[in-house]
Amino acid sequence: MKRIFNLVALLLFVSNIFSQANQTYKFRKPISVNATTWKFASVVSGVDAIVTVIGSKNASINMIDDSAIYAHAWQPNIRYTKTMTNSTDSSYMEFNIEFVKSSNGTADIQSLLAMTIVDCDGNSSFREMVKVSLPAVGTGINGSSINLSQDTKWLKFIGASTDYSGIDTSVYQAMAQVNFVNVSSYTMRVGVLGKITAGTNRQASFYFKAYKAMVVPLPVTLNHFSAILENNNTELSWSTSSEENLSKFEVMRSFDGINFQSIGTATARGNSNELNEYQFLDINAVAFNQSKIFYQLRMIDENGDYKLSNMVQLRMSTIATVSVYPNPSSDYLNVNLSEAIDTDAAVSISDINGKNVELNSTSNNGTSIQFNIQQLENGVYFLNLLNNDGSVTATKFIKR
Repeated sequence: MKRIFNLVALLLFVSNIFSQANQTYKFRKPISVNATTWKFASVVSGVDAIVTVIGSKNASINMIDDSAIYAHAWQPNIRYTKTMTNSTDSSYMEFNIEFVKSSNGTADIQSLLAMTIVDCDGNSSFREMVKVSLPAVGTGINGSSINLSQDTKWLKFIGASTDYSGIDTSVYQAMAQVNFVNVSSYTMRVGVLGKITAGTNRQASFYFKAYKAMVVPLPVTLNHFSAILENNNTELSWSTSSEENLSKFEVMRSFDGINFQSIGTATARGNSNELNEYQFLDINAVAFNQSKIFYQLRMIDENGDYKLSNMVQLRMSTIATVSVYPNPSSDYLNVNLSEAIDTDAAVSISDINGKNVELNSTSNNGTSIQFNIQQLENGVYFLNLLNNDGSVTATKFIKR
């Protein structure tokens, strides 16, 4: 059976000298602490790793570790319990990985943790998925076909629909990397997105070893990206605060949040440390007769390397998912939601630079929320609804 090899590389640096040799962490013979927690002793001198199952969806653990492929890797075997028939269904195990001192069990900070995902691919039915908790920074890999996006909680990696059989760490098409700085623990979800048959087993592999050669510099800092419906067209807007040898933005569209196609490009400023704002119109988007449309930016530098933006979702129903009034407003902003917010969704407000604004709601009954915006400076803001699938629905309003 094909295995998922999700390679995790830990890089240790001193005084930010990247040329320094990195230690290899060796995960061997886990000790069961209880039904959901395992300890890997002495993964590096003086440090233990604690792996805990903290959640699941349509999945269970068959085996916490099977090092048949890599002797020093942590390789859980995941079993998917029910048949999923929707292309947007997600199934996963959620883990917390914590590094502690072997001597007393207290948290031990790792100066730089680089998690390299290997063999994150898929087929015509589902795509493999890895999510890691923020704060984290995704880095590009030349030739990777993995879709990278981000919401307020997760950095998300979704594999392509191609099945790379017998893959290893030399095949970059199904690889990506994420870096943490000065952390002692992080959370991650490992699973699939899409249709999967009950009883399917997939094995993941986390190999704690440095693979510095895969890191590609990222060309842009994206402040915000949003999509709103205006006169039957999708109005996409985004802004950047820095660009380095950036060539263009490729606008991508999807009807299922998985399979994206290019619908146009916008020329980048190139090199800039100032605020740059962009707009793009998807003409007559309502004609597609879709309940939802997803958008994403592929930000490409002059060498052809690219970074993917977060994914935004536009609901196309006649009744808006989010409405705000009055707009413009000078004191109070009322928010009406056509669907009640559940535990995996949240409402936030950000400015034109993508910076979240801390506001207290004066009332909230689940579908109707009121915010006091008197302390906001005059200008354009976005009310963001985080959906269960990780996409964001944004609604623009003006404070005056």
